[in-house]
Amino acid sequence: VAAYTNESGQLVLQGKFNVQVITKLLEMFVQKYVKCPTCGSGDTRLEKKGRIFILKCMACGAETTLEAF
Repeated sequence: VAAYTNESGQLVLQGKFNVQVITKLLEMFVQKYVKCPTCGSGDTRLEKKGRIFILKCMACGAETTLEAF
């Protein structure tokens, strides 16, 4: 079992995984690091400002400070 990102920044999972567990983890990741908490849009960008990450929504302009991942 292995998980890594390739040269394109894509997540690669190798091995046998429980589909329900992977689905739940991906849903949690998208909810926390992709979807705008203000408007729900997925049109967001992660920006690093110093030592913190900001989730910037391209749809509504909201900026949300995120915990490190």
